[in-house]
Order: sequence, then structure tokens, then C-alpha cells
Amino acid sequence: IGWHEALNYVERLNRKAFGGRNQWRLPTVSELATLLRPSLQGRETCIEPCFAQTQRRLWSADRKSYHAAWLVSADLGFVAWQQTLGRNWVRAICDDAQVAIS
Repeated sequence: IGWHEALNYVERLNRKAFGGRNQWRLPTVSELATLLRPSLQGRETCIEPCFAQTQRRLWSADRKSYHAAWLVSADLGFVAWQQTLGRNWVRAICDDAQVAIS
């Protein structure tokens, strides 16, 4: 989906309180980059096997300009930018900062 659609998707997750949470957001480039690991002899993707291997390019919350945003390529292990109309995947994260008050 496009970058603006990704923001709308995250907004819908919050409205529905998906998973009982309403603090969903797009991760920053730095947060996405923590998922990357070196590829072994170029035969594997640069992301742990527990993640879907088809979702290779992931939008970040970070913008490069008015018409471009940053993404992380999980298959090749790099950070790049693309116009916001381009199509990539979304991996929303949740800030679970709810503190119980007694």
C-alpha cells in the first residue's frame, strides 16, 4: 500500500483497538533497521525467518520530503526512500505504555 494508506491502516488499528491496544504506529527507520541481520552468502533474506518473507519492503514513519518517505528493504538489508505513492508493506508496532494506577 502507499505511505498515506499505511498511516490510515494504523489509524484503523487504533480505532478498533486491535489486540486490545490503541497505541499502534508505523516504526521509525531506526526501529525497522533493528530487524535486519546480515544475509548468509546471499541465500537468505536479511530478516529473521519468523517474519513473513514476502513482505520485503516496509514503510517507516519517517518522511524524506513532502512526497517521499523512508523504507527498509528486508530482503536486501538496506534503507532507502520512495515516493509516498509507491507500494510497500506495513509492519505496525505498538507502544504499550499503559501504567496501572493503584
